[in-house]
Amino acid sequence: MLLSMKNKLYIYSMLTAFCLFGNLRGNPIITMFMKPYMTIANQNDADNVSEKLKKPGKIAKIKIKNISRSPLIKGILSTYGGYVAMSNYDGQTSFPKKHALPMLYLLITNKITPVLMAGNTIHHWEIVGPAQMYKVERLHNNTEDLYYWNVEEVPIPEDKRIPLEAITIIAKPDRIYVPQGITLTDNNTNFILPTIYVKKGINTNANALYMLNVRQFFGHTHPTYKKGTNRYLSHTI
Repeated sequence: MLLSMKNKLYIYSMLTAFCLFGNLRGNPIITMFMKPYMTIANQNDADNVSEKLKKPGKIAKIKIKNISRSPLIKGILSTYGGYVAMSNYDGQTSFPKKHALPMLYLLITNKITPVLMAGNTIHHWEIVGPAQMYKVERLHNNTEDLYYWNVEEVPIPEDKRIPLEAITIIAKPDRIYVPQGITLTDNNTNFILPTIYVKKGINTNANALYMLNVRQFFGHTHPTYKKGTNRYLSHTI
């Protein structure tokens, strides 16, 4: 009798948990990964490094510098939908998705400015520095039943106005490489964008200092974590 009661309590507990949490769904996100841009060293670079290593103490200095240096892909700021986010150690940046169409723009520029309506109410943002923009659109191939991202460079708007569907990467355009063409994907509510590449010479410190001037107009994304079967799941809010 006691065992039967315990089984009933267990079943009731499971049904209650299912009713409370079974229909919970995370809000869709947009996420992208950055990787270091691959370069081929020439003979002059190799000769310069070789000469430096001949000097006493240079090996130790270079080793300490490399240890203290942050990854190239970490700390790159981006904005979208009123949020500002920073790429993590793995080069990932995520935003809550604020539009429904399977299309967005990637804008690369190191200077933007808000156009205000009244007080701190923003009407739109404009580009005030050198910039490049790309259209990223998810399309469907009916013959092969495949979904894919199509990336192509598009002109900067004549009025310099930043589209609402744009992710703005705060960097000089020549420091970011966006591959154009087709990348396979799936029909998902979350947008997992094609990989973009970061070139050496990007100045994340200067870009961060510049963003301090407009930080009050943005919200921050916050990752939350939920324990899964064999790993923790991350969700950006």
